[in-house]
Amino acid sequence: MKSERLAYAFGKINDDLIYGAVNDTKKKYGWHRWIAAAACVCLVVGVAAALWPSGGKETVQEQLLAAIKTGGTMDTAAVETTIPVDSRIAVYEQIYAGSSTGIGIDGPESPDSTENLQPFVGEIYIQYGENIWYRVKDMDEIKYLISEDAAGTLRLWEYRSFLVMDSILAQARGDGATDYELAEIEGDTRAQFPDADLSPYTYGDVYRIIYNVAGADDIVRITAAPSTSNNTDFGKQIQKQVGTHTYDDRDSVALFYDSTVNVVCNSAASWESSYSENDKYIYSFSTDDDDKLTSGEETWATRYLTITLRSGTTIDSWKYTALSGRFYEFGGIYTEPLDEDTVYAINGILGIE
Repeated sequence: MKSERLAYAFGKINDDLIYGAVNDTKKKYGWHRWIAAAACVCLVVGVAAALWPSGGKETVQEQLLAAIKTGGTMDTAAVETTIPVDSRIAVYEQIYAGSSTGIGIDGPESPDSTENLQPFVGEIYIQYGENIWYRVKDMDEIKYLISEDAAGTLRLWEYRSFLVMDSILAQARGDGATDYELAEIEGDTRAQFPDADLSPYTYGDVYRIIYNVAGADDIVRITAAPSTSNNTDFGKQIQKQVGTHTYDDRDSVALFYDSTVNVVCNSAASWESSYSENDKYIYSFSTDDDDKLTSGEETWATRYLTITLRSGTTIDSWKYTALSGRFYEFGGIYTEPLDEDTVYAINGILGIE
């Protein structure tokens, strides 16, 4: 199974792990079940956070993540919550360190998570449900938020996506929901979030709302690393040839920003359709093999991207594939395909021929 399809599978986590679910758990098709799949947050266990070296002075992001690490690793918890952000509803996933004390309605936590997070509690962002949500101290972006429950326990959360009604319904339809059930899901969701914008969104909305990015000048550099999906000896050989490269010239950064700011983000519900376009472009490494992973084409054509902002905060969930001319996020989001001229321009920056 390809890594992108594993992301879809991990998105279908148990309802008991989802924060913000409606109280009526008797319904077969509650909106929260489809939100979990539509947001499609990956379960990544034991993976260290990818941080850009900051030249000796730690950024707020580096200090925050270092404070909650235990044994050199930081885990995501497969626990999601939804909160109002600007005019939208954002999906956040919990991050925790060390051994979990159990996964359930209170979520996993390490015994010292509250103590370690306390120095990073900033201004109140919102009081929603039974939790108070805080900004991270001295961080302008809301990539991370800290929640405090009634017992005073602090938890760290990371942004994943915005809810989109069309995506929720598409996921439910794909899983066999009837027209009646689809109407029920839509009604429940709109009742839960009556004033929220649940329409499709562009990545420009994410730049602006989550990362406080107004233009290319807010981006310092872009780092591109090879895909690690194919870890056979053959795949590792390609990874070595591709290498990791950093692009900080203003023309490249501006082109990247202009190429992503207006693309529409979709949910994992249509990942399968995006793969039907993997033969759209022909390259020096193209083959007739339908399995682009084992043929090596996916490794040649794919780059994992880390976008470093002026504050030192990073956007490290993106990847680009030249096979279909799209951007993807590890949270199960993919964009509409880029136009042909933009694809070749980005390929030129990344050295994909």
